[in-house]
Amino acid sequence: MALSKYDKGLLEFMYQLTLHKTYMNSIEISKAIKVQGKSVTDRTVRRWFKYLHAQHFDYFPRLKYNRLGLQSIWVLSDMDENVLKAIPHKLDVVKCMDLGTFKPCFLVAYLIPKGYAGQFRKFWSVALQRGLISCYRIFESRCPVDFYSSFHELVGEDGRINFPENYDTKHQFFHGLLKGSIEENVEVNMHDSVRKNPFIVPLVFEYFREHWSSHHVWKSMKRKLGDDIWKYIKDPKAGREQKDGAGIRFVQLTTKELCDNFDEFFSQMRVVYYPLYSNESSIFYLLLKLKKRDAIHKLAEAISDHSLSMVVYPPMDKKSKTVMFYVLTNKPMSMEIMSNLIQPYIDKAHDNKIILEDFKGSLKYWRRNSAFWTKHNMKAVYHKLFDPTTCTWKFDAKAYARKLH
Repeated sequence: MALSKYDKGLLEFMYQLTLHKTYMNSIEISKAIKVQGKSVTDRTVRRWFKYLHAQHFDYFPRLKYNRLGLQSIWVLSDMDENVLKAIPHKLDVVKCMDLGTFKPCFLVAYLIPKGYAGQFRKFWSVALQRGLISCYRIFESRCPVDFYSSFHELVGEDGRINFPENYDTKHQFFHGLLKGSIEENVEVNMHDSVRKNPFIVPLVFEYFREHWSSHHVWKSMKRKLGDDIWKYIKDPKAGREQKDGAGIRFVQLTTKELCDNFDEFFSQMRVVYYPLYSNESSIFYLLLKLKKRDAIHKLAEAISDHSLSMVVYPPMDKKSKTVMFYVLTNKPMSMEIMSNLIQPYIDKAHDNKIILEDFKGSLKYWRRNSAFWTKHNMKAVYHKLFDPTTCTWKFDAKAYARKLH
């Protein structure tokens, strides 16, 4: 039977993937997941993945960047593209509108090496002083947590999101992940495994998001790194041979090492399916200061009950009351969240931000096949920023400041 974008079986399949914390291949998925009460074969899983990928689907683990010695820092600003291009340490770029001012802006996630947060903040202060931006807001986040509601119960055949009156959200699994993220003592330090095997760095940036074979991953790395790729490989035999076969084997060995130590480097599995982000959907960020820090859990519960998916970005500082949410829902629920749900929890003396995402406009900045993305390296470029011989990241604050004009 022909598949469709909003097929109930496919939607349930994607939702079931979110309930398993670790990465699974097609055989493991076929053993772990039931769809509409029935088991699925490995062949069916592979057929579904092939169809979903053609519709722009991602299934990948959320990386703990602090294990690579990187800190996630978000900046909300009315920057133009020249300022946007200045710092190459970008993880995500969102084109959006600040609903408080009704002015267009960018919300950008950066991966800043340990010890450089102060210089990073100074960059934005300089940009403000030079009149290149009129405002900016900085938010330092620990590893975020994704919440998913039952796609197959909430999404109709036309792709519209609807919430039945007696809908059971079943978010206990995700609340457990959030509790762990908030309570964890997070430090930004290079993991010992990375120091022993720097090849982990290019692998996590290339492999887990792209659904490639080990051959494709090796070719992509080699295309970016050239002969420098051998500096990442500390295996004497592979380094001595310097042949593609040895490199591909090292991709496979390092992938197994990461999967065997999944919790050290990853927090959960993510599912992103572009057809859910239709014109009928409402997609927005909330950057809020709460009255009490422990209200994060209650607010997350309230918002997740009214959304198809949600991401919670807890603050890096355990004492901070600031938190950020990313919400995908329908328009009636978005109004309920903005106008009513968040109001009892927020500090109204603070300039809380509601930021509406321009989803199609954002594709220019983070879709790999866009000309702007390719020309300006809009994602963190490990091959230019990471030194495998010292296991350190570069951050040239003076060079970035010189780009401001």
